[in-house]
Amino acid sequence: EPVVLYFEDPTIYSGFKLYFDEIWDRRAETLFGHQGIIDVCERMLEQKEDLYLIGATGTMLRTHAEYFREFTKRRVQQKIQMHILADENVRGTNMSTLPLKKIRYLPSAFASPMATWIFGNTVAQVLWREPETIFLIHDAAVAGQYRDYFERLTKISRA
Repeated sequence: EPVVLYFEDPTIYSGFKLYFDEIWDRRAETLFGHQGIIDVCERMLEQKEDLYLIGATGTMLRTHAEYFREFTKRRVQQKIQMHILADENVRGTNMSTLPLKKIRYLPSAFASPMATWIFGNTVAQVLWREPETIFLIHDAAVAGQYRDYFERLTKISRA
């Protein structure tokens, strides 16, 4: 049954408002583990916008192989393009055979356990360590800045 709370005291009202604003206005969040990776992929598919990857290593193809096949099938059905700036060390691996992708390679000096995913108004920093940790930022301006960063990195990448 619904419950309504009414506060006449401005101090109590302000405290509750601040608390609820913090809970409901989630511009940043953190996901963890195997399910966290799946959740961020599902969110990307829901947005139906191209995915930009910086520092991709192909880890997901190994750690989430079964899910990744299904994810790729659904991504292709929705005609979602992947723009990939991969680690030079993965050249010639299965990443190069993915459908609907544009892939270039960053110099080995850029190798990192963290990859950046940009889709829609979201930036996800994916730390590929057990358990996986995904830091999400939901902000159109930040996502735009990361797309600009992707374009600048493209200039120093190799086909």
